Order: sequence, then structure tokens, then C-alpha cells
Amino acid sequence: MALDQYEQDGEVFPCCQRSFLKRMVQTARERGYSLQMAYEFEWYTARVGADGALAPCIKVRSIPPVS
Repeated sequence: MALDQYEQDGEVFPCCQRSFLKRMVQTARERGYSLQMAYEFEWYTARVGADGALAPCIKVRSIPPVS
């Protein structure tokens, strides 16, 4: 779920990616550009370990350094 982020006083949160995007779209529009965008879906697969912490479902092998 993507939401606009605000401070407690109602001001836009300075690091809100959606607000940044809205400003950049408006700037592009003012300069005569039309933007087309899409979402990039990312997810992580995890499991709950015996200690209750999240852990990756797969083990990543280390890659040996190139010599």
C-alpha cells in the first residue's frame, strides 16, 4: 500500500517518495514533458525462526573473490 506521508502538524514529510514524485511530475508538466510510470514490485520471502526472528527462506552462498 502506498500512502502520502505527513508530519504530525499536517505538513508533508520531507522524505515522502510520493510527494517527491508529485512535485517532479508537476515540474516536468510545467516544462512541457509528459511522464509515464509504472510500479516495480519487490518482495522478500522469509520465515519465522525458532527465536521468533525473521530469516530468509533460502541460504545465499558466498561468492569467492576473483583473484
